[in-house]
Formats: sequence, structure tokens, C-alpha cells
Amino acid sequence: MVPTDDLGRYRIYGLPPGDYVVSAVRPGAPPFRPRALSESDVDAALRAAANAAGDLPASTPAGPIGRTIAYFYPGVARASDASVLTMSPGDERSGIDIRVDRVSGARVDGTVVTADGQPLRQAAVIMTSGGAFSTTYGAQGLADGRFLLSDIPPGTYALIATSQRPAGLFGFASVDVTGDTSVNVVMRALMSIPGVMRFDGASPPSPAGLTAPFTSLSTQTVPNGAGPGARPIATPSMSDGSFLVTGLTPGRYLFGGSAYLGPNAATTTWTLQSIVADGRDITDLPVDITPETLPKALVVTLTDKWQGVSGKLQNGEGQPAIDYTVVIFPADKNYWTFGSRRIATARPASDGTFTLGNSGIASLPPGQYVLAAVTDISKDEQYDPALLNQLLAAGTPITLVPGERKVQNLVKIGRAHV
Repeated sequence: MVPTDDLGRYRIYGLPPGDYVVSAVRPGAPPFRPRALSESDVDAALRAAANAAGDLPASTPAGPIGRTIAYFYPGVARASDASVLTMSPGDERSGIDIRVDRVSGARVDGTVVTADGQPLRQAAVIMTSGGAFSTTYGAQGLADGRFLLSDIPPGTYALIATSQRPAGLFGFASVDVTGDTSVNVVMRALMSIPGVMRFDGASPPSPAGLTAPFTSLSTQTVPNGAGPGARPIATPSMSDGSFLVTGLTPGRYLFGGSAYLGPNAATTTWTLQSIVADGRDITDLPVDITPETLPKALVVTLTDKWQGVSGKLQNGEGQPAIDYTVVIFPADKNYWTFGSRRIATARPASDGTFTLGNSGIASLPPGQYVLAAVTDISKDEQYDPALLNQLLAAGTPITLVPGERKVQNLVKIGRAHV
């Protein structure tokens, strides 16, 4: 974030290659910092509105804090309508002017009720914009089921209400905010998805009682998704491999990960091959789930085939290059998610040799990859799209087919190998 001068001019420099959206906001009003309202905030704000209509006894409300909304290039209030600037090495852009208006955010209020129309006491309500520039706003409902979210920028949001007492309920509504908006939310039972486990390979283990794979590989909520927090679980699989994923609310979920079968030989042998939802392969991909898009069934297949890459890293003089980190990542940016099993790193040994991928849970899935070597990589930086974008053009393309262990040597010159 940089300030403008007295003529409204600005300059941002030192950007790594990648896709960018430019936004402008008045000082003290950062665009992506939601303010969660306490119960007293909500009560005071609702009383202020009701007092004007003579509905509640008079009080002296504190009221929510106002905030001028952000604007995005070329002068739109919705992040989804912003123009994306793609920056390549050496690019310089001028004339990225943003027109801003002094428009305050809107208020969204309403009531959370049960299926029989009774107000639900103190339901937790969140509203998120989703997408690449997701922003989340939250409030705690009152005893009579009312809630208030204030200073909301224009946009389309997913509103979700959850309840601890009674447990197992959620409410969902799509809200298009163009001004002050009211919405009533009807609670319903949490969603669930049936599924079945299958094995592709020799001597498969019995599926009965297996639960660990779904603790890590199934239904993890993706950061910035619409899910309000409670993590879904899968019931232990039956002797026929059937199971049930429960506790789902509308949101974005990542179906994938490492298939840990417990402290036994199966974990070092078997790995996730695919997760298929209603005929569509969703393995390791974010999936948006609503009551309308809820999959009817999951098919989870494990395999004893595994893939990996090994080789030797050398410098320009043919000597082992050991003060570097070898990175492998998918060529498809849809798989660039934090913690992805398709992104791995290794430090070369004293002779420059390195290994990425192994049997069982350490296997790299089949697919198109890019292999590169870098210096000065910090913890978890291998998941940063900015770094991966830099390595995409400079790296070595690699294709792994099922069961393949490929050998690929690298020569290190500069930050990325060539």
C-alpha cells in the first residue's frame, strides 16, 4: 500500500511478475479488513434504527463505525468488476487512474429463524464476497434472532448463519448488496455426502473402519472460502467401503491431500489416486458447495502406484550446487493451493543429488509439473503464487505418468535454474 501525493498521484514499484488488482481507499479505511461486531455493537445499532421508528425504548447507542468503501481500477466498487493487470518482467504501466466517490458502505440486517418460524437465539452470521479478493464480515445475532452487518461495500455475498444450540443447523442466502438490504435466513440441517472407497492395485487393505484418509484429504475448507468454520468429518467406512461426509455448510472446499491410513504398512504403500464427485474428477481442486450444487456421491480411489523425480543439481562449472532448494510444482495454476501435495521441495545432498516424491503418502500425483532450483526460499514460500509465477517460465517442464520415477538433472545459474 502506498499513499498518493497532494495531486492524487501514486507510484508502485518493485512488483514481481504476476496478476494484480489496484484499489484505492481513504486513509484509515483499509479495503480488506472486516470488522466483526460484538453483541453490544449489534444491539446498539439495531436499537438506533428501531428508535427512529419508535419500535424500542430509547437508548444511547454507540453504533457501528462508518467506513468509506474501496474502489478498484478503473473506478468500480465491486472487486469482481476490477480490471486485472498482468505484469511480466520489465513491464511498466502508466495511466492506471481510479475514480473514487465518497460513498459509504451499506447495512445488511435481518432475522435468523428455525424451519417453524421461531427466532434463533444468538446465531453466528458471516457474509463473504468469495473470489480472489474475498472479504468476510461477521456479527453475533441477538436473542430475538436479529442481526446487523454494517459498512458493507457493493457486491454479491454468501451469507451463512450457524448455531451451536441447537447444533447441526445452518442457514444460507445469496445477497446482492447495492444499498441497504434486509434478508431473512431459515435454518436447515447441515449437509452430507455419501461416498465409497476403492483400491487400485495388488493386495488392497480392508476398507472397514478406515477414517484417517478423510481427516486430511477430504473436505478441508479453503482459506477465504464461504464456510464459517466447523470442519466436516467422515464416518468410519464400512466393510463395503461406504462412508458419509457430514457437517457441511455452503462454502469452498478442497477435496484432496495425502491418504494416511494409520501407523501401518498401508500408509507407506497406498496413496490417493482420485476423488470423483458425480462423474467429475475434483482431486486436489477447490469446489464450491451450496445446497443446489451438493454432490450426490463421492468415489475415493487409492492406488499403490507412486511417482517421483530425482536428479543432480550442478552449477555452471559442473560442481554440486548444494546451497539451493529444488522446487517442483504443477503447471496448472488451479492446483496452486497452500499445503498442496503437488508442491514439494528438497535440499540437495553433498554430491548435489535430490529426490522429490516417494511411495505411499509421499507420492507426487501424475500430471504436468515444473522443476526449478532457487535460493533464499523462506518457510512455506513454495506455495506463494508470486514465486511460482517467476519460476514458471524459467523452470524445466516435466510430465509424470502413473508409476513413473523420472530422473532430471538441473544446472543452476541465478535465482532460477536454466
